[in-house]
Formats: sequence, structure tokens, C-alpha cells
Amino acid sequence: MDNHRNLTNQLLFLFNFYFTCSIVQKHGYNLLHCGQFENFCLNTFARLIMDTYYLIIGIIHV
Repeated sequence: MDNHRNLTNQLLFLFNFYFTCSIVQKHGYNLLHCGQFENFCLNTFARLIMDTYYLIIGIIHV
């Protein structure tokens, strides 16, 4: 159950960053070098997908 809570927290964290970045870009604010910020969002998303994948594989193998 801890894994599930951690995953939920990670998702909330990710979407917080992702939507913040989208809003910043949409309104044209040059905040935190949004290009780099977006790369951070995408990298975090990719890592989350891999974490989720390994979590599912782990559950299947248990």
C-alpha cells in the first residue's frame, strides 16, 4: 500500500510541475527558463512511466 501512496504522490508532484510549466508557457512568462523546465517535466514523466512499469512487473512476479 505504501507503493501506491508513493506513486500517487509522484503523480501529483509531476502534474503540478507539468501544468505549472504549461501555464507559464501559455501566458508567455519567461520563468525558470521554461524550456529547461519543460525538459525536467518530460524527464520526470519518463522516469515515472518506468517506475510504474517496474512496479507493475514487480507486482506480477510476486
